[in-house]
Amino acid sequence: MKEAAAELGHLLVFAFLFCVGAFMVAPVITDVTMAALCPGQDQCSLAIYLTGLQQAITGLGALVVTPVIGNLSDRYGRKALLALPATLSIVPLAIMAFNQTRPYFYAFYIAKTLTAMVSEGAMMCLSLAYVADKVPEGRRAAAFGVFSGVCTAGFVGGTIAARFLSVSSTFQVCLRAPRAFASAT
Repeated sequence: MKEAAAELGHLLVFAFLFCVGAFMVAPVITDVTMAALCPGQDQCSLAIYLTGLQQAITGLGALVVTPVIGNLSDRYGRKALLALPATLSIVPLAIMAFNQTRPYFYAFYIAKTLTAMVSEGAMMCLSLAYVADKVPEGRRAAAFGVFSGVCTAGFVGGTIAARFLSVSSTFQVCLRAPRAFASAT
């Protein structure tokens, strides 16, 4: 398993950072949505409707896009296609890091809806396919477990980090962490 862990090291670090960035935003986006759409109010039906619509579109889009990306990864390689969800997921975060007013929130909303169709399903699909390609059949269950554990640690780390960051700095940290890792490797 040590050889597989060494071979999967970059994937595991990538998955951890991807999950930290994705889940660091989750606790904060509710406050940002309320401030942009219904400032000063405790309830906002528009925020609920937009969130539901976004989740429905994202889920249906991922249902269509993920198999297409899987087929493309068979042709062009898993690593090459893993760059697609990682790159696309930066766009909505960059919009919110720049400004969090209503027009920028709508730009974020549209960008997040479109990029999540590609990013959310494809990252896990391609990562698990990469693990299956690199790890012998007898050790795959353990490798999948390690990968899931790393993603779960990213979820926990992102959620905890969001508690210690201000709302405005959360999006900036989400943008800078992967860039710092990329420059270090």
